[in-house]
Amino acid sequence: MPRTKRRSRCRTRRLFNLAFLVVFAAGFAATGFVADRVLQENAVQTTVRDASLMIEAATTAQNYTSDQVTPLLATQIKHAFVPQSIPAYSAVESLLAIQNKFPGFSYKSAMLDPTAPRDRSTDGRPM
Repeated sequence: MPRTKRRSRCRTRRLFNLAFLVVFAAGFAATGFVADRVLQENAVQTTVRDASLMIEAATTAQNYTSDQVTPLLATQIKHAFVPQSIPAYSAVESLLAIQNKFPGFSYKSAMLDPTAPRDRSTDGRPM
């Protein structure tokens, strides 16, 4: 085989390999970009779902306390303060177990002027 034909064939292979590499790199980058967006959106949806579940659990605990526990403690409330009769207290206490198991999650009831230090806002955020 003549030398010029061999060089031409090698050059064609190199160009083909280079084009193939460019196409592969572009496809790999596009796939990475799309996968990143999908995973980010999935993470946001999961976080919102978990937060909604915690808020619903707190609301349920508050409703249960105000509807069923506070009436039962009505006579005791007349003589002494019973924190279990406060809906926000019951919500915080019931969700404390979740916070202990999953430290990244926390819940605080919105209050105008909380007296307990644990109920005060943190990080300079108003409640």
